[in-house]
Amino acid sequence: MERVIHDYDVIADGEGGLVDTDTETETDTFGDSSQISTSTGTTTPVDPGAECTIPEDCGDGQTCYQGVCVGTGNVRVSLAWNVVTDLDLHVRVPNGDWISYQLPITSYGQLDVDDCVAGACINQDGTHVENVFLDENAPRGTYGVMIANFDGRSGADYAIEVAGEASASFVGYLPDSMSVEGPVHEFTW
Repeated sequence: MERVIHDYDVIADGEGGLVDTDTETETDTFGDSSQISTSTGTTTPVDPGAECTIPEDCGDGQTCYQGVCVGTGNVRVSLAWNVVTDLDLHVRVPNGDWISYQLPITSYGQLDVDDCVAGACINQDGTHVENVFLDENAPRGTYGVMIANFDGRSGADYAIEVAGEASASFVGYLPDSMSVEGPVHEFTW
């Protein structure tokens, strides 16, 4: 599924109104957006999941991970894989809650990029990404990260990167079996 480019010709003025511009914005399946500066000094929204090459291609509170704009927060947990299958990122918070496609938004973090749903990926031929970011309200302690192969369409090698105020990396493989889950990888923040 290709990203659609829309020419909205307006941006939010920060006071509930819109200001005319003459710029383009990239949109994806998410309603969240942030903003970046263009060469003309105006700003345009950049949705999580938009393509990027460098962090400056993304908006405030985002970075470029594996060619995709993702939210950063105080801690970022990102998943990447290279085959068309619906891998899902699940992050267990120290209080026992899980952030995933089932509960994507909490008071202390959210899943902002969810790629490859039912075989339809943002970029069928590229690297696929899912991302959870946590803010300062998130509880401190031991976090768990688990990957599931939701549709089992293909087996996949995956890589997990934890960045920000906590740092870790994990790799693994999930076979082509529906709903198979990998081990829980842990990090402390």
